[in-house]
Amino acid sequence: MKKTLILGLITIVFSITGCTFNVSTGTNTATPATTPANTTASPATENKTNSAPANSGSTEAAVSIDTFSDFPEEVDGCSCYLSTSDGDFKAKKYVYIDNRTDFAQMKINGALVKFKQLEEKEVSKNRWVKKFDNKDYELEVDITQSGTIGPFPHKGTLKLTKKGGQTITKEVNGECGC
Repeated sequence: MKKTLILGLITIVFSITGCTFNVSTGTNTATPATTPANTTASPATENKTNSAPANSGSTEAAVSIDTFSDFPEEVDGCSCYLSTSDGDFKAKKYVYIDNRTDFAQMKINGALVKFKQLEEKEVSKNRWVKKFDNKDYELEVDITQSGTIGPFPHKGTLKLTKKGGQTITKEVNGECGC
């Protein structure tokens, strides 16, 4: 009786989990009722570039910020020019430049892109936030003057947002002055 009760309980457990039990041999002869998830798919990876994952089905290209060395003609006199590292700044490789009034320029995906300044706000003494826009991107530059002799050294962040898409934030340093 005890053996029958144990076999009955085992049968119930296996039927609940989707398996069958061969009573004559005492072995599990069936596979689970449900098929396991596809195990050939690659695991998700961290997106360190802020771009769409390669397997997301998106045809949108990732946004990249590139360096440039030549000042545009529109920048004559007062300007701010910023790099993402001290080495790039010393090598005159910039990611951002503006004319301190109404215009900024960056190199995005290999092309020089111009921006119109929307506002400039003095947040505190020696700290400014500038907002720019064009048909494809929004740009916000938050910089703080870190020196007292002009052209004035500045440090801060640059935030580039593709409208309806990716945002890239970079630490920047450079100079602003006339």
